[in-house]
Amino acid sequence: MFFGIVISVAVVGALVLAIGLFVQRGREGVDLSPRSLLRIYLYVASLAGVIVAAGGLAALLTVGLAATPLGRDTIYGGQSRFAMPAPVEKCPPGVPCPEAPKPEEQQRQIAAQQERLAGEDLIRGVTFTIFGAIFLGAHWAARRALAIDERRSLLRRAYLMLGTLAFGLATIGLLPNGVTTAAQNALLVASPEMYRQPAGEPLAGGIVALVIWLVYLRLVVRDFRHSDA
Repeated sequence: MFFGIVISVAVVGALVLAIGLFVQRGREGVDLSPRSLLRIYLYVASLAGVIVAAGGLAALLTVGLAATPLGRDTIYGGQSRFAMPAPVEKCPPGVPCPEAPKPEEQQRQIAAQQERLAGEDLIRGVTFTIFGAIFLGAHWAARRALAIDERRSLLRRAYLMLGTLAFGLATIGLLPNGVTTAAQNALLVASPEMYRQPAGEPLAGGIVALVIWLVYLRLVVRDFRHSDA
């Protein structure tokens, strides 16, 4: 969900900004020279690194939220479709019917599945965060090596605006849903037969997207203030 929203918005925004940069290329020196194409690649790759690292941080935050008073039932869902007992069919005469799973066995299956999900989130979170940080750091260092005044660069402003748009819309799409689901799971009484939607992915993804959106927004505002000064 997190990657789907951010990547979709980033791709659409990148296409729009690419058209705008092509139209404006003669005014601020943005052309199709090899140097400009390299700078475009570095900014696009930097945003890709941010998105990958953000997905990893969201997975790690999901594991962390499950360890809070919210609990794993709220974050990963209190009931599992896979843990629900299979319907017992009518048995032929003289054939013993299988016993339905006991409540204790169902709870054990649910706890095992939640443990598995937490382990998957932990591994994915560490992997994506490390690779995203390495990818972002390498391309940031390459941008610095070009020795360009980035504050006056139209490409930098386009990059910041694209990041602000992508993570801003991700925040709107994820955080309200995550907060609502978490509140429903924590506050509303549910019968054991009811399946409760997991709140971890939208809640953690929305929080991470909110923080990154605020960082991009601050950079955008600062750049425009410096350009108008």
